[in-house]
Amino acid sequence: MHTIVRHGGHRLRRHILEVWDSRGGGFYGFVATLTFLYLEATNLIGDAASLPSFRPSIGAIINWLVQNLVTGLLNVVWASIWPVKWIGLFGVSLTSAALLAGAYVTFRLIRAPVHCLLREPDEAVNMPAEPLWKSLARGVRRRGTRVR
Repeated sequence: MHTIVRHGGHRLRRHILEVWDSRGGGFYGFVATLTFLYLEATNLIGDAASLPSFRPSIGAIINWLVQNLVTGLLNVVWASIWPVKWIGLFGVSLTSAALLAGAYVTFRLIRAPVHCLLREPDEAVNMPAEPLWKSLARGVRRRGTRVR
């Protein structure tokens, strides 16, 4: 993947990085993306399940295209307000908390590699000094003492 992104063109890499940074490059956008992918995958699974009963005709194909376009736009809206969608899907429970914690840890683990993939080879990386996995392995330290 590193090779694909490196040879994907300066403009594409720069655009993706600018969009990432302009949206804060943060957790909210990451979870919105995960929510959008989840909603699209569930729609794709539903389409695949109804495929055996699909009878191709011009009307059916146009109906399918319009329906998927509208559903995709609604998924963008739902993904942008993902806390509301998550509460609707999972409720306010330990499941939601566990999913949110897992998404946060995943975000912290992939943030630095995404920036490394999207930057130019001679460009310096402006990231926090210590990644999450190192601080978790080392333990949290405050004023020279280990907190347990």
